[in-house]
Amino acid sequence: MGVKETACTRCKHLHVCKFKDEFLDAQNAVDNVVMSSKQTDETGKEQFYERYLSSIDYIEPVKLKCKHAEYNPFTQTRCDPGASDKRPDQDVSFF
Repeated sequence: MGVKETACTRCKHLHVCKFKDEFLDAQNAVDNVVMSSKQTDETGKEQFYERYLSSIDYIEPVKLKCKHAEYNPFTQTRCDPGASDKRPDQDVSFF
């Protein structure tokens, strides 16, 4: 598994944010929520089990949003298709 993209990944405040560490800790806590359930087997005996909420395939992942985040269109990640080292304000031919 690679590095997970969060709201911080493309934020203008990425390198100066005073909330980043706490935000990432909060997202990590949400990602690691464990759900406890009980199930009754065919003999009528109740059994308890735990599993990560993220392992339930019909539940979409929860992505926290920072109310201070500002999108930086110049941030590129390794997974950006066709990512270039040049920024749009440089001499780049688009056509």
